[in-house]
Amino acid sequence: MAFAGDVASSMIALTILPQVAARWQLSPLTLATLAATSFAGQVVGAPVWGTLADAWGRKPTFMASQAIVAVFGILTALSPTPRWLVACRALVGLGVGGSEIAMGLLVEFAPPPRGSYLIRVHYVAALGAIYVGGCAWLLDDDNWRLVAALAAVPSSLVAASAACSLEESPRWLASRGRHDEAAAVLAKIWMRHPDAAAPPWISMPTTTATSRCAFFCSSRSLLIWLFWGAFGVAYYGIVGLVGVIYKHDLLFLTVAPTSELLFTYLGARVVDKSRRATAAALATCGALALLAMELVTGPRANTLARGALAYAARGALFGAGGVAWILTPELAPTDVEVAAARGPRQRSSARGGAPRR
Repeated sequence: MAFAGDVASSMIALTILPQVAARWQLSPLTLATLAATSFAGQVVGAPVWGTLADAWGRKPTFMASQAIVAVFGILTALSPTPRWLVACRALVGLGVGGSEIAMGLLVEFAPPPRGSYLIRVHYVAALGAIYVGGCAWLLDDDNWRLVAALAAVPSSLVAASAACSLEESPRWLASRGRHDEAAAVLAKIWMRHPDAAAPPWISMPTTTATSRCAFFCSSRSLLIWLFWGAFGVAYYGIVGLVGVIYKHDLLFLTVAPTSELLFTYLGARVVDKSRRATAAALATCGALALLAMELVTGPRANTLARGALAYAARGALFGAGGVAWILTPELAPTDVEVAAARGPRQRSSARGGAPRR
């Protein structure tokens, strides 16, 4: 559900932009600022939440980030002026910057082999995109506020449920030397699932400041940053481009996110066999489809062909991101893996989030 809320909160601004612009007669500069401000908030929030999650624990920081998304998502719908709207979207982005903590928790809880299980979680993220597409059917010049409020529903549910049922990561607790608490969490989980294997004893070495710096400066980390930068430009670019090209075709805007379900399924089939190769292949297919779509988007372009290419580009890029989403925190030591996962991805989203006009 956290991933659905992440996607819904990130994409809703691009969905309501035409109605907001018509309602308030916004200038192109204000419109571009509104489109980019949520992603800019994610750039700021990503390192902050990642650092807090690695220092203070996954559960409290995750709950705080989701509460911020929920509160300011609702306030988005109540914004009286464009300036208030920009401020609310920036703070929503700040909160969305912490949603990746959920992936860190899943990586730390899931036993190996976990690749195919973790990538299936992205079905929920794809449902978040479909949810936004469905909300677009409700849009007209007067009720964009309703759609903005609906986009805050997933994060509101996550914040409420996390307070009641979410456990702290036992791996993180063990990495901080809190072995009794880690054992208690594992025992509690085992009692809920008695058919599972008995909980193991976890002992994790603490990463030093020197090793943290070495990890973030390593060639492996630089490649991860490069991949996420390219992914953000391509994926969020195709989402924005499709929104502009098909802004009057609500059916296609609803159907397009289903490509993410298809390519998530394909990625789950092979992710444990060749994870890096899968990400590279899907990213390449997505990039080629995106390039081909650009080449046929002239005034006489075949609408069906253009739609098929847009569908394939979005799905392939999402699938590639799903595989890399799993790989990124696995490459990091336990006490830096949330920061490692979140930083590159959110910086990439800021590069690709501006709408095409």
